[in-house]
Parts: sequence; C-alpha cells; structure tokens
Amino acid sequence: MSALATQSPIPQYFDLDGTPLSSGYLYFGEVGQNPETNPITVYWDAAGTQPAAQPIRTLNGYPARAGTPAVVFADRSYSLSVRDKRSRLVLYASDSDQFSLASAIGAFSDASDVSKGDALVAVKQPFAGAVARTQHDKNSEVWSFQDAGGVAGASAAANAAAAAVADAAGRPVFLPFGTYQVSGSYQFTQRYYGPGTLTYNGIGAVAFGGAGLNDITVSGAYSGVGPRSIVVKINTAGAPDTLAISYDGGATFVTTQAIYNPVTDSYTNGPINLGAGPIALGGTGVSVNFAASTGHTVGNTWSFMLRQNPVMPNSNGMGFALMDSPFIVSFGTKNLGMGPSVFGGNGTVGIENTAVGANAMFANTTGYANMAFGPDSLRSNTTGFFNHAFGASSMRKNTTGFNNCAYGTYSLYENTSGSDNTAYGLDTMRYCVTGSQNTAAGEQALYQNEAGILNSVFGLWAARGGSASLPQHTSLNNSCAFGARALFTALGTDNVAMGLEALYNASGSFNVGIGSAAGYRITSGTFNLFAGYNAGQNALQKADAQDCVALGPGAYTTGNNGVAIGSGTVAGLNEVVLGNTFTTVLRTSTDNTINLGSGSRRMATIFAGTGTINTSDEREKTQFEESSEAEHRVALAIKAKIRKFKFMDAADEKGASARWHFGVGAQTVAEAFRAEGLDPHAYGLFCYDEWGAEPEAVDAQGNVVAPARPAGNRYGIRYDELAFFILAAI
Repeated sequence: MSALATQSPIPQYFDLDGTPLSSGYLYFGEVGQNPETNPITVYWDAAGTQPAAQPIRTLNGYPARAGTPAVVFADRSYSLSVRDKRSRLVLYASDSDQFSLASAIGAFSDASDVSKGDALVAVKQPFAGAVARTQHDKNSEVWSFQDAGGVAGASAAANAAAAAVADAAGRPVFLPFGTYQVSGSYQFTQRYYGPGTLTYNGIGAVAFGGAGLNDITVSGAYSGVGPRSIVVKINTAGAPDTLAISYDGGATFVTTQAIYNPVTDSYTNGPINLGAGPIALGGTGVSVNFAASTGHTVGNTWSFMLRQNPVMPNSNGMGFALMDSPFIVSFGTKNLGMGPSVFGGNGTVGIENTAVGANAMFANTTGYANMAFGPDSLRSNTTGFFNHAFGASSMRKNTTGFNNCAYGTYSLYENTSGSDNTAYGLDTMRYCVTGSQNTAAGEQALYQNEAGILNSVFGLWAARGGSASLPQHTSLNNSCAFGARALFTALGTDNVAMGLEALYNASGSFNVGIGSAAGYRITSGTFNLFAGYNAGQNALQKADAQDCVALGPGAYTTGNNGVAIGSGTVAGLNEVVLGNTFTTVLRTSTDNTINLGSGSRRMATIFAGTGTINTSDEREKTQFEESSEAEHRVALAIKAKIRKFKFMDAADEKGASARWHFGVGAQTVAEAFRAEGLDPHAYGLFCYDEWGAEPEAVDAQGNVVAPARPAGNRYGIRYDELAFFILAAI
C-alpha cells in the first residue's frame, strides 16, 4: 500500500505553557471522531510496512521512535489529539485535511467559532506556577467600548448600538483614548475606566403620548444637576398652539414664560407659544422645537429624561455612576471626585485634588492639592492650590487664591484671589474677594470684609459690617474682634474688641474695647481705650472722641483726651477723673515713695477742700537744734526780699489782667545763704531740679504726640518751710 507522511519535515508539538512537548502522547484516528477511541493504523515508513503503536510518545516536541525523532505516516486523512505527560489535552484536530497553511490562517481568522481565532494561540505565562491559558482567555478579561462597536469622535447616533451593547454587558467597560459620544438613553450602569472620555447630551429617548401630529425635536446638551423628568404637553389649540412644561415628571406644569419687549426694555409673562424657533427648557441647556405651530391635539405629551453626564476627564483613571452621579478616580494625577459635573470635564484637573458634590471644582484646570466637599464648593477654582472648602458653595468663586480654609455653607463664597484665610461658620467671610491672612469663626463673622488683611475675628456676626444702614463691602485691616457682634461695623484699622458688641459702631482706628458693649458708642473716634461692662456705652459718650480712656463698668468720656477710671465715672474734655461718687480715698500702694509730678513735669493747679497733712511725728525726726545767728540773718534778709510779682506765661497770655502773686525768688534765697557762708542745698526749703533732653515722640503712623524738649533746670521753694524759717528769726 502507499502511505503518506503526516507532515514533512518532522512536526514539533508544544505544551500548554508554550514549551516543546516532552513525554507527551499523540493519537491518530478516524476523521471527525475521537482518535483515542477510534484509532487508525499509522506507520514508521512510507511503504506502510512498519506499524507504529499508539499512543506515540514525544521527545522535545517531536514524535519519537526508540528515542529518536521520526516521521509518522498514514494512508488516509485522520483526526489528531495531543496530550501532555499528565494526560491533559493540549490539541485536538478533527481532520488532517485542515492542517494546511491556508486552513491554519483561516482558523486563526475565524472570529465566529469560539474554538478558533485567538483560542488557537497559547499564552506564554511569565511566572512559575501560572495556569496555561489561550489568548482568547486573556482578551476576555477586558471589555472595550470599541469591542461593542464604539468609535471615538463619532456621533451619538453612530455609537447608539455600541452603547446599548456596552450597557447590557454586565461588566466594566474600558475606554481607549478618545472621546466617545453616546445618546441620553445610555444609563451608565457599569463601571468604566481607561484614558478615554465618555460624554453625552443627557437627553433620553422621547416617548409620545396621544394621537395625531408628532413633530417634536429635542436638542442641546443637559447642563443641569441631577436627573430631570421632562413632560411637554399641548396646553391649548390655536394659532399658534401653546405648551405646558413639567420638570418633575408631570406633577406640576408651567404654562407661561418671560417675554422681552425691546421697545420698553422689559419682560412680561406670556403663554409658551409654538413658533419657528426652539423653546428653552429653563436653565437645562436643552430646547424643544416643533415643525408646525398649529394642528396638535390638546393633551398630547412628549416625555423624556435629562441625566447628568458622568464625565471622566482624567487619563489613567476610572469612574462609574452612582445614582446619576459619577465617581472618578485618576490614578496618574491622584484625583478623587464624586458628584454630578465634579471636575467639570475640562480635560485636565491638576493633581491630588479631592472633590465631592455637584459641580465641586467644576472649572479646575491646574490647581492642585485642593479639597472640596459640598455642591458648588470651589466651583470656579482654576489654578488655586492648598485650599480646603467644606460646605455648599464654600469658596464658590475662588479662582487663583491659595492656602485658604473654608468650613461652612457660603463661607468665603466671593473669594477670588485672596489667600491664607481661614473661615469657620455659615456665611463666614462671605464677601471676602481679595482679602488675605484673615481668620474668622462664627456665623457671618467678617461677612462684608472685601479686601482687608490680617484680621482675627471670633463670634456671631463679629466684624460683620453691612446692613440697611451700614456700609457694605468694607475693608477692615489689622483688627481683632472676639464676641458676638463685636466690632460689628467693620471699618477702620488696628482695632481690638473683646466682648459682646464691644466697639459695635466703631469706624475709626486704633481703638480698644474690652467688655460687653465696651466702646459701643464710638464711631469715628481714634486712639481710645474702653475696658469694663458698658464702658463708653452711655448716650453722652462722645462718639468721635480722640485719645480717651474709660476704665470701669459704665465709665465714659464727654470730650477728647478724657480719662475716666472707676465704675460709672465720667470725664470731660482734657480731664482725668479717678473714682466715682462713692470713692472716698485715693492712696498709694506703698508709703512715702510716690511723687505727684516732677521737676520737668509739674502739676499746674491743685484744688483741695483742706490743706495737706505733712508728717511731723517726732519719732521720725532727729537732731533737733535752735537756728544759728547766721541762719537768723539769712531769714531776715529773705524776709526783706519778699515781693509781689506776675508769672511770665500768665502775663503773656492775659497781659495787664494777669494776677499778682507774693513770694521770693529761689535764686535770691540761695544768695542770702551764700552771703552767710551757708550752702542753700543743705536746706529743704530750697529746691533745684534739672533734666536731660527728651526726643520727639511719634505714633506708629508718624504723627507727633509729644514735641522734643531740650535739657534744662528749675529752682523752687517750699514756702511752708520758708515761712517757719523766717518766723523762727523774728
């Protein structure tokens, strides 16, 4: 008989792991049947005289005869199965006629048969102990939108079938690089991931209810937040027909819309008429249009859903929809977002940002290391960084500001470029636009501060500013307010208010109010100090007072430079008042150590009900002696020099009306002592003081508060002792 070689040259078989098959088993059988149970006779020679016993063993992948690779011959077509040394099936072929190259190419190209195509390609596993698999197994691990027929850059209509397949696949969907547009009926029920962007217009399939003319078209792209169930209904028939529109699935309808009149530049409400142009559905970004303006049946409806687009704008990311809200993770840029329009779909969103809530960080481009929690939080941020916004619309308008912390609904709402601010509480620092380095805690604390810097404010409405009668959009600087409504007007600079409504009305600068309602009445005044409950709160308090001090409950001043110390004490212009009507003693804390005035800073006039009491206790005196004859002569000489006189400053001011005074000059007294060989400085009745130069004193703004004073000296006399000195000599 004539035999045929199974394959020439000698074929090599490979194991499941891609290595040459050693100690394997080859079975040859009837075509289309199991060769192991339906074998045919095969031979070691072409003449068919040397039958080969089956199964034939393999050596390094080749059929082996007595330990040597050999060709196997068969006299007809056959089926073949190949097993490894553990009898696992490696290959089965039902017909040797299909072993040709063309057949092999056809089998590899066959995508309709699960046993062909990539199922014929073994995967060489890179790790020891890995399970043998085919390329078909590996390809099945990833379900791509392109596998469903999706095309990047194609229209929603072109991708409609692919979207339906992907939506029903029941497994995650990989998005290759590109933008894939799909229709609004796609529900995004599966997780999606990859470098691509999936977007849609948000408009679901339109369901028509009724009979007759069905000529509606829906266009645009949904830009709202959350799902909307739209129902459009023919309200009245006429020329034109009118509509009623529901945004809540038909629960309520709107039948009018604002119509602009260019002649009067005003809006009036009118019916929603079917006309030549589209009819906008509120602020959704979607419009409806009708081909005809009349001829519709009253009550006919068109219903459809508007759904938020779960955009995934980041490369190397993943995302899926949760109750119409996308969940986005970008592994490459370390961003995390969840909520409708989170990150906004700009394509780039910086790095290491976390955003939770509808429209959170909507406009972000390159801003980094930000945290936004709450709808519209950090919505306008583009390049700002290191910001924390917690609460609905917190830091909503921030664009480039950095290092800000906002905790509370509307906190730092208007901030655009201000930096290093911290706001805690509802509406706290709401109108801060460019202000920086402020700290505020409490509802509407520092509410109207627009551009002020370096303020610290704590308390309900503290440094709030702005009301029907108060300035709005203020700029407070370098001020501290602690307490509800403290420093409420929020004007001026460098003010310190501590206590309920302390410095409530202050619009001036450099004021201090400590205590409930302390400095309450002060408005434009500056450089004032009020300490104590209701200090400066009295209706008679000078509102524009300058350089005043009121210390004590209810203490106040009625003029500039007033100092009132004590409960209920009042000081007028240029007055210092210590104590109140109940005060009976003013004393020092230590005995005989404090002076009242000095040689260079004298008291002008002292008013007293009685004379002073001077210490004359003999227990505190020593060396009692009679006056000497020389001292008697000095005393009589001084007595002879007593004159009447006028003070120069009084004469300069009052002229001839200046009053006369009686006494003796200190220099005359000194000459009388020296004439008798006595030192005037050895006697307490004679005084001499001198002082050094004093520089000009200025405040923080450079204003002169005390002029410069040159060095000088002054002579004086203790007239009570001089009188006794002269009396002793008479």
